[in-house]
Amino acid sequence: MHRPREWESVALVDAPEPAGSSTIFVVLPDGSHIDEGDVDRTGVASIVQLIDHEPPYRAEAVRRDGSTWAVGIRAILVVELPSSVLGDELELVWDGHERTTLVGGTPRLASVSELEVLAATRFDTWVVRAQRLRDEYWEVEIGPL
Repeated sequence: MHRPREWESVALVDAPEPAGSSTIFVVLPDGSHIDEGDVDRTGVASIVQLIDHEPPYRAEAVRRDGSTWAVGIRAILVVELPSSVLGDELELVWDGHERTTLVGGTPRLASVSELEVLAATRFDTWVVRAQRLRDEYWEVEIGPL
């Protein structure tokens, strides 16, 4: 059995500015980025500018030699949710009869209609997992139940 590909595309970029050996970052729909690694924000920005991929995406960059970086890129679904949505992690499940919502792993009666509508357009029964990236931006995964 083949292992699923971790990255949709891989690029080599020449970015002399960043210090460090690896970094992980997310580029949001508006082109801004969130750094999750050990390279400073300016260094990540220099790598992001060299990547020819439509946002939003998640990427991991590893220094190969000198100023050469290998960058693995995977498109992600990013949704803007109202600031009234609490927590940093959401899980919504629809089994065809009952909706369950977990906020930070705790059951809640809350509804997140934006995610429910999005999931219902894809599957009859579904699971949605969402992780807050920054402010109103959430990384969302939707799958069948």
